[in-house]
Amino acid sequence: MARTLLIVDHVATRRTSLKLLLVQEQYQVLEAASCEAALALIERRRIDVVLTETELPSRSGLFLLKELKRKRPDIEVILLTHNASSYNLLQALRNGAHDFIVRPIDSGEFLFQALERAYRAIQLRQEERQLVIELEVRNRQMSSTLNRMSELQHALERLAMLEDPGELLQGLLDAAVGLVHAERGLLALIGRDGDLAVKLSRGLDQEFCRACAEKIPDGLLSAIFDHGRPILIAGKLPPKLEQKTAAEERQALFITPGVLAIPVRSGTRPIGLLVMAGHPRQLPFNEADLQRLTQLAAHAALLLEKAGRIRQLNKQAQQRQYA
Repeated sequence: MARTLLIVDHVATRRTSLKLLLVQEQYQVLEAASCEAALALIERRRIDVVLTETELPSRSGLFLLKELKRKRPDIEVILLTHNASSYNLLQALRNGAHDFIVRPIDSGEFLFQALERAYRAIQLRQEERQLVIELEVRNRQMSSTLNRMSELQHALERLAMLEDPGELLQGLLDAAVGLVHAERGLLALIGRDGDLAVKLSRGLDQEFCRACAEKIPDGLLSAIFDHGRPILIAGKLPPKLEQKTAAEERQALFITPGVLAIPVRSGTRPIGLLVMAGHPRQLPFNEADLQRLTQLAAHAALLLEKAGRIRQLNKQAQQRQYA
């Protein structure tokens, strides 16, 4: 901590004597000859400790103490006086003085001890404020985490109510966009011919979706699908990925920064790709978003497998009925 303090005394020789004593102990010392000059200096400079004489010409040191505490409650004030009456001492303490030192100041031992206590009090307040800030940040993070968990749980519950595979896929896309507040999203599925095609979308240009309804052109989406694992791109596409991006993809999907991509499965069988693009309010997608989408997709995979089995059982039952 930079130890800058202000000496307030109308007697120049006393200020000089005190300043020489403090400078030897590596204090940075400012001077003022009156209460008014001290208050003006406080407005311009960062000062943590004030050493003020109680008997000043126009306004007293006690008045200065009150004004300093009104304007800068965190400042520490040590009063210097020849008159150590109990009344003065009581008034000083009531108005927030850190300490009260009786002149003459010879070796400076009591003064240095008082200054050490003052700066230690300042340091403790700063540490306390920092702890409060850290606690508030952690509380906000915890609250955000709980909200995210609650949102995910509600999304999973809504998906669990769907039985038709088509409704499940639409529900998966809607839930994903809502969970990460993405500007755009798509769900691409593997067709019978093995090609990856856009089947569902949110916020995308419809011309792009129609062009990719049968097959997505070779580019970033196909590269991400071939990668086979979740992908997080928090900001703009890296140059190498930018080179792989087809013109149609760049215009329709990657205008705004941020990409999340999750493989979609039915059971353990890969069936497509879920892609979110454009993070909200310029807040980058993060690992928590990726984890929530991964959990959502994993849950959807189980539901799709279950829906497929139910459909197969119904089909078999119908076949036996008409056999």
